[in-house]
Amino acid sequence: MFDIKINSKNEKVLVYSGRPRFPFERGMWVDVAHENDKEAKHFVDLNRQMGLQVEKDEKGFYRALILKD
Repeated sequence: MFDIKINSKNEKVLVYSGRPRFPFERGMWVDVAHENDKEAKHFVDLNRQMGLQVEKDEKGFYRALILKD
């Protein structure tokens, strides 16, 4: 599971915590694109337009929170 943390630049960053999901957590973070991909901005904007929360993790991957239950 991922948790949202604030880094030293005051940016939101997803950090893998390794903990199991809590019973009230309904979503999962899926890969959208890597920050070095040519079309990363397009995919991030597209997912945000669809109403999804998209954040970057500590390894440079953009991930979208998808409801699965």
